[in-house]
Amino acid sequence: GGVVANSYLPSNWLSALGLYAWARVDESSDNNSLLNPAKKFTYQAPQNVDDTYVVFIIGETTRWDHMGIFGYERNTTPKLAQEKNLAAFRGYSCDTATKLSLRCMFVRQGGAEDNPQRTLKEQNIFAVLKQL
Repeated sequence: GGVVANSYLPSNWLSALGLYAWARVDESSDNNSLLNPAKKFTYQAPQNVDDTYVVFIIGETTRWDHMGIFGYERNTTPKLAQEKNLAAFRGYSCDTATKLSLRCMFVRQGGAEDNPQRTLKEQNIFAVLKQL
């Protein structure tokens, strides 16, 4: 049956073409879901400021749906809400423990293991902050 047909008929190119097309669609989907905060937000530093300071807050027990800056009914983040150049994102943990979550905050969890056809193109948090 299939073994004989696959051995004698030159049809391997069809399966290779299908695998290649799927890898391209999957990579395109991944690339469309990436967000580069440096492209979405701009920061205009005042003329008399020499340095830009970025504060990266990792809240161990904080949830975005309990923060006033994201629409929570209680004003739980009054000082953050007063910041003029605040770029805030709804964060999701990639694990249940802080120690385990930190590794995937800075580098994509699984990396290329999730998709061997994909070369990672997005930047980590440090590269994005350097662009600001």
